[in-house]
Amino acid sequence: MSVHGEPYIPASQSPLELTTRVIVVGILLGILMTAANAYLGLYAGMTVSASIPAAVMSMIILRSLFKDVSILENNAVQTMASAGESLAAGIIFTVPALLVIPNVWDEIQLVETTIIALLGGLLGTMFTIALRRLFIVEEALPYPEGVACREVLVAGEEGGEGAQAIIYALGIGAIYGLVQKGFEATKHSVEAATSFLGTRIYAGMDLSVALLSVGFIVGIRIASFIFLGGMIGFGLLVPMYGLINGWGSAGSSVESFDIIWRQQVRYVGVGAMVLGGLYTLWSMRKTIITGISKAIRTKSSTDEELLRTEIDLPMNKVFIFCGILVILTVLFYWSKTGSLILALAGGLFLAVTAFFFAAVAGYIAGVVGSSNSPVSGMTIATLLFTVVLVLLIGDGLLNLDTSTLMLATVLIASIVAS
Repeated sequence: MSVHGEPYIPASQSPLELTTRVIVVGILLGILMTAANAYLGLYAGMTVSASIPAAVMSMIILRSLFKDVSILENNAVQTMASAGESLAAGIIFTVPALLVIPNVWDEIQLVETTIIALLGGLLGTMFTIALRRLFIVEEALPYPEGVACREVLVAGEEGGEGAQAIIYALGIGAIYGLVQKGFEATKHSVEAATSFLGTRIYAGMDLSVALLSVGFIVGIRIASFIFLGGMIGFGLLVPMYGLINGWGSAGSSVESFDIIWRQQVRYVGVGAMVLGGLYTLWSMRKTIITGISKAIRTKSSTDEELLRTEIDLPMNKVFIFCGILVILTVLFYWSKTGSLILALAGGLFLAVTAFFFAAVAGYIAGVVGSSNSPVSGMTIATLLFTVVLVLLIGDGLLNLDTSTLMLATVLIASIVAS
């Protein structure tokens, strides 16, 4: 709840936080948010972070039902709700692929899907616990959506003009969204393309209030990086590809730009993201080691009572639980593919790549917010790495049939993505 300074509730105080009502309301709100985000992802191919709506709904529900609610209880409920909808993205971008693989699934298997979500979700949670101190304390990342959630919760706690401003902003955003997406009275983006010197040039703008707000929170430096990426992709790479390979038979210049970006240039972005993630982790290697070491030593090296905001789950127990999850994942892979060797390779691959993508996703969320985190890009990167592993082990070494190879690929990637 702090913004790289003193927390709103002083660390010396310990008000109610994880209570029975928090768990009940958090589960119910999480089901609602997860269902909505899963539907949106399957229908439109994209998801949005529910952190801020969850914070608002948490505040309204708890304060309507109870009089003695603490801001930490509100924060816990919105965290549970937003975590559930985030997990949905990892599932809906991978598991439905099993429906189109021949001789695998005829319909969604609830037990297997639940296992995938549990293993991936718990493993990601453990890695996040290990990385918390690094990103929030050592690196002091801005976390724009965390800042927005904090302002919503603080406004609800204090009332007055702050709460009124939040309500006005919600009303304006809701009206704008209804006019734009409900009645389709305005476009969600403005874009145009035209021929120029043998190729085509493109200009466009997304008319999203949410993106404008995130840009305001993260500041000009981070926003300029995102803008630069768009300029490189649409202003340089797409025109170069179209000039060299042609523009195809799309109906309009804008459609041809979009097709080339989705089918060709997007993978350049995926590669840049993976390389940037590797570079970031390598450049932060000393900080990562120091941060995790501090977390391991925090309780064992001192007998003094820690402040509430400095208490993490013991790292040795976190690592033990991670090991148990990896073993369970190996057993799950083995039961589904029938190959112990491929299952062991998949489990080892999972342990490495899941930590890598958890770190990359956590870092990106800390810099530009989780709504702008390229979940689909990380899923594509996961699938690319997984395909290489399965081809080398399952095809080259074990000579498994194609359906088993495809099943193994999706199962491994789905848990990593989750």
